[in-house]
Amino acid sequence: MFTAVALAAALPEGHHLDLTVGTDFPVLVGANLAYEHPRRLRAELSGGAFPGPYVDTTNWAMTTFEIYSDTVASLIEAALERAFVARVELGFRPFPQRGLTLSAGYQFLLLSGSTADVSVVSEGLWGAAGEFAEGYTGDLELDISPSMLTVEVGYDREVRRHLVVRGSLGFAYTVRNQTVVTPTRPANDPVEEEAMALLVSGSEDYLDYVFEKWVHLPMIGVGVGYRFY
Repeated sequence: MFTAVALAAALPEGHHLDLTVGTDFPVLVGANLAYEHPRRLRAELSGGAFPGPYVDTTNWAMTTFEIYSDTVASLIEAALERAFVARVELGFRPFPQRGLTLSAGYQFLLLSGSTADVSVVSEGLWGAAGEFAEGYTGDLELDISPSMLTVEVGYDREVRRHLVVRGSLGFAYTVRNQTVVTPTRPANDPVEEEAMALLVSGSEDYLDYVFEKWVHLPMIGVGVGYRFY
């Protein structure tokens, strides 16, 4: 078994590895693995869930300040159900005797199997295609995968030997989104099939627009963990 003692023994002198658990509000709750080279170069890997209350908080803030509408909020709430977040970052600790860290990287949200009322989606479509197809499709299953660039300023402190606490401020900017929309009910004839195809295509384009236009998130992080060295 690859125990903590074995992991610590495997690290060359001057290197260290931090394993922490915590949150980057309002994006994820999960774990972070951070490696630092003796020259203070860093690499980090984070993963976790996007909790429902975090989605609600984001939507409340965005609609309160009229950044986006209640319709967009409903779409985002449906799409972010059961989301998993993965992030990889490279960075640097500029001062040898300080815990300040600077990093940038890539964040990927995997959202699979969420369903949305088709009327919510069709509200965002121009023309009559959405209303025409609503009676045929049933709900829509959403598979949405936003890709984000991240920047982060953090501070690590070893409060006692091996015990590390971390705080950070960051930002995640959606640069690309890939949406796959699937009706939950099959078409019965060519007319229904054509109507579904119009709604699916329009919904995918609209959801890509929503995420690429609006889903850019500030992040406040806190964590606690163990330092191997």
